[in-house]
Amino acid sequence: AQVTIITGEAKDVLLVPVAAIENNERQQATVRVLEQDRVVNKIIQIGLKDSLNVQVISGLNEGEQVILGDSQSSAATSSSGQMMPPPPGP
Repeated sequence: AQVTIITGEAKDVLLVPVAAIENNERQQATVRVLEQDRVVNKIIQIGLKDSLNVQVISGLNEGEQVILGDSQSSAATSSSGQMMPPPPGP
């Protein structure tokens, strides 16, 4: 038998991919954002997270382009997502 325990749920929240989140020297969550053709580090407050996305409570606005990890790729923040628990494992 498999059991899924949902520990939290959030709808219509600002989401960024887990790969976009970094921690600074003070262990604050940060993201790198593309602003006027340059990369800027922004401190954010995070909420719920799952295996793919992190809820951003403050420090970032919908539509801002965040840089993913060490790569040159980026993703737009989205407020239409829903946090979901990871699928049950084998």
